[in-house]
Amino acid sequence: MIRVHVTVSENSIPYYEYLVSNFKRLSSGANELIFYAHCLDLKSFRILSDGQMADKLIEVYKHSQFFVTQNFKDYLWQIATYIGIYRPMKGSNGHAAGLNSSFAIAGGEGIDIISDSDIVMLMKDWDVWVTDLLTEYGIIGTSYEPIGGKSSGFGLVQTYKNKPTLTWCALASRYDWKDIDTSPEKSSNIKIDSSELSDLYNLPVGYELVRDVGWKIPGFLCGKSIPYLALAQVKSDSPLSFIKTGENYHEEYQFNGVPVLAHQRGSHQHSFRQSVISSSFYDACDSYLSAKF
Repeated sequence: MIRVHVTVSENSIPYYEYLVSNFKRLSSGANELIFYAHCLDLKSFRILSDGQMADKLIEVYKHSQFFVTQNFKDYLWQIATYIGIYRPMKGSNGHAAGLNSSFAIAGGEGIDIISDSDIVMLMKDWDVWVTDLLTEYGIIGTSYEPIGGKSSGFGLVQTYKNKPTLTWCALASRYDWKDIDTSPEKSSNIKIDSSELSDLYNLPVGYELVRDVGWKIPGFLCGKSIPYLALAQVKSDSPLSFIKTGENYHEEYQFNGVPVLAHQRGSHQHSFRQSVISSSFYDACDSYLSAKF
């Protein structure tokens, strides 16, 4: 049994529908896929309520325990939700709430996968690959762009490196994942001023860690001694890439030089296939998949 958790909002519905079709089409058929849609607004919940694309629906906007509470406004929103006042969720706080909701029900028989809605699987029988690798690792996941990349730049403020991120990750059930808090804390950074912090976040001493959504993952994995595998990120203009979109914005992830999945990025602001960013990405993925499979 493989449970696939996706945070969904009104804008990401077409992305989610593509993801479900893509994941099913490239799976081996040997494992049962169960799709959980963690809805951030009422419209996405209503659209998916027909049961065609989601096996389980979670109304995240009703569950105040998953909310990010960093300031007075956040606490007011949490109280309003607790007494039944509806408000759609969005931004990094909404994303974190969807992830917190996903981790809260992860575990039990089988495997859990956390995925952004704008992920495209590129590997046939990916489910067999995942289940095999999770006998060795506790988590397999995407990685952040290295220092000096198109998006990360050469600045001293960076995300952690070479460890799994929550863009897409697969979790082994023999570990307890329910204690993870994915909330961002962007009000301040962590100064990398020791070899211990440098090793934990894979950043040189003198840098700073930006505390974006999921920044606590390295500490969680270290504290519980969970073995991990981070997939290599390759940009579209690299000679190593297979998904040639013409845009350096997109991300491709590989294992030993083999493409596993790709990530459009920005599904909250780009309508599905209605902008160059989105259309170039999905056209390139479709072209690769058609030629390969």
